[in-house]
Amino acid sequence: MPRFFSNKRLILLLVGVILLVAIISFSLKDRHNASLPERVVKDVVGFGQMIFSKPAHYITDVIGNVDGILNTYEENKT
Repeated sequence: MPRFFSNKRLILLLVGVILLVAIISFSLKDRHNASLPERVVKDVVGFGQMIFSKPAHYITDVIGNVDGILNTYEENKT
């Protein structure tokens, strides 16, 4: 068991996960007034999320449309 705790990377990973969970739980509190750094981070993350989500939704819609067309083709063939 001592070898388990001697691995520094594992300990750092566990501490990082604990800190991440603590930060997430703190940020999920219902607060009406956010500080300036929190608003800046929220805006930057929201913009980044929008940049990645728009193409992902577009690709998902295209794949769904192609799947629908292929299903229609198979139904018409039968």
